[in-house]
Parts: sequence; C-alpha cells; structure tokens
Amino acid sequence: MRLVRADSVAVALWLGCGALGLAGCSSDDVATAPVPTAQNTVLAVAASSPLRVDLIAPAINAVELRLGGPQRYFEISATSVLVNLYVATDNSTTATGFVFVNGSLDSEPAQEAKGNTFSSDAVDFDPLTVTDVVTAELATSTQDAFVIEGGPEGTVQYSIIASSVVGGQLVVVVGKDGVIRSVDPV
Repeated sequence: MRLVRADSVAVALWLGCGALGLAGCSSDDVATAPVPTAQNTVLAVAASSPLRVDLIAPAINAVELRLGGPQRYFEISATSVLVNLYVATDNSTTATGFVFVNGSLDSEPAQEAKGNTFSSDAVDFDPLTVTDVVTAELATSTQDAFVIEGGPEGTVQYSIIASSVVGGQLVVVVGKDGVIRSVDPV
C-alpha cells in the first residue's frame, strides 16, 4: 500500500513506505513517515498542476549518474512537483530514497525494505499521454501521483493516485499507453 499525505494539495507527497515495507512507516500514522529534506521545502502545490511524469527519465539518469551505473528500483513516483525514487540496496533488503526536484537530487539513508524490483530498462511509457485517459475519465478528480512499482521478474506496474473533490482516493492501474486496467479505492 502506498502512503500519501492527507494534505497533498498543500505539501508534496511521500509515497512508497507501505509498498516497500520500510521500517518505521505505517499507513495508520502518516504524520510519522520520514520525509526527505527536499520535500520539506515544497509548499503550495497547486491541485490542478499536471503530474511531472516527464521528469522520471531525468530523475533516473541523475540517480544512475550519481551511483555510477544502472540500478534496481522498488518504486518511482512523480507528483506535480517532484520525483521520488527508491533504489534497492544491500541485495534488495534496503531502499535508499532519492528526491528529484528542480533539477536537484537529494537522498535519505537506506531503510529496511522488501518487494519486487525493476531496472530503468523496464520503464516504458509515453510521458505525453500516460495520464490522458484518467484525465478524461475522472475529469473532476485531482491526480496526486503517478507510481511505477516493481512486479514479478522485473516487470513494472503503472498507477495513478487520484483524489475526488468530495473526498476519498482511488488507485487507477494503467497500461503503458494510459488505458485503465483497474480501479481500487484506497
């Protein structure tokens, strides 16, 4: 399960703690989730801002340049402001979180993690169109995040976290072309 701050309109999102099984993170206690330093500086995120899926490739490149080559990821997520990347470390028993915002890359210490991983080669979607179907089908909702999660044998799953104007959130699983595959309430 992903962890999304309840105040995502006012502050950037922190995703992944639940999905990764990170120590110290609980979907029941959002306030205690660790938040990277760069995210603390991001305020007043406009609800109507498009998700920055176009920053995923540059964020991956920045991480792989810093770490000296291709990496394995547990999860990558994009909000309207930033990209979170969770790099598998120590034989995929820990995850190091990176935040790519305004062209800068910050990191947090590794935390215990578990789950499927994927390489950047598995990431294959069109950033210009991947959110279009959800935008058309859920026109009155706000898209909070685009999430890429590791699946079996290095595959990936794409989903969009959407919030309703009347409350509640949905996880909309989409294909690489943005076609909706399933919708689940959070």
